[in-house]
Amino acid sequence: MAVLEILKTSTSLGRRSSITQIVKRLNCEYDIATSRDSVKAILDDLMEYYPGPDQVRCKESEKGKAYSFDYYYQTDLPEHIQKNIQAIEQVIHKNKNQGRKEYGLVFQLNGYGTGHQLHPMGKTMEVYPIRILWAYRHPYLVGFFPGRLDAAHFRIDLMSNIRVTERIRVEDPQRDFRIRQVEEEDYQASHLYMFYEGRKERPKYIKLRVKKIPGKPEASMTFLEDHFGRHWWAVEGSETEDAVEVRVECLPGAMAQFVRQYIDRVHVLEPKDVVEQVENALVAEYKAYFHRKV
Repeated sequence: MAVLEILKTSTSLGRRSSITQIVKRLNCEYDIATSRDSVKAILDDLMEYYPGPDQVRCKESEKGKAYSFDYYYQTDLPEHIQKNIQAIEQVIHKNKNQGRKEYGLVFQLNGYGTGHQLHPMGKTMEVYPIRILWAYRHPYLVGFFPGRLDAAHFRIDLMSNIRVTERIRVEDPQRDFRIRQVEEEDYQASHLYMFYEGRKERPKYIKLRVKKIPGKPEASMTFLEDHFGRHWWAVEGSETEDAVEVRVECLPGAMAQFVRQYIDRVHVLEPKDVVEQVENALVAEYKAYFHRKV
């Protein structure tokens, strides 16, 4: 992190730092005694971790003797989002070192008001950060709450007052296994629409009956592929039949939203509690829409 800080604060495209200069600064400013080979290895790791473009990256000169720090991300993003992403990425990188300590993030969760400004929602979160992913034009932080094994996600543009926490790392093979399981495609497929579900919600295997397009049964599953990628499986029915039963892994609340969107083509079959949740949501929305008082 000291090397990264030197690059961030003292280099630019027109002003690079050599390995020798970095070694001297580490010794003088950070009281860190190290070698050229060690610094070169750190710089190689930084370039691998920040490959660019459109994100932070460490850049090597054409002759390979000097280095600079290019701060890209996406330049059309508002500044507060860029700063949030930068703060999150730094903590994720620190945790990859697997040292004696681990680092978390505490932040305020907000919402937009009529004046297009962020306002606190009364929620302060503490999260062990895992990765950043993009969905529906927004960047999301995916992480774990302390003491829990279920991943959660938060829109980075809605976060403020980010600060870093640290604690002694506790070895937990089950937790480490669950963290490694958080892959981008798998996570987005089970968390359709990426709205915040709350700490108690978790994906379930849900069975659906899907009505195919009349006259085009073999080419009727594009909408499932668009939403779930390859993370859905046909369990009953053939390619040429008018309907097929499939199984997906999805949050129940997100499944209710999915059914609303494709109500003429999708019917939830099981588990029973998800069937009831979807049906109750549809009835409640029907009543709210057609019996509301204006």
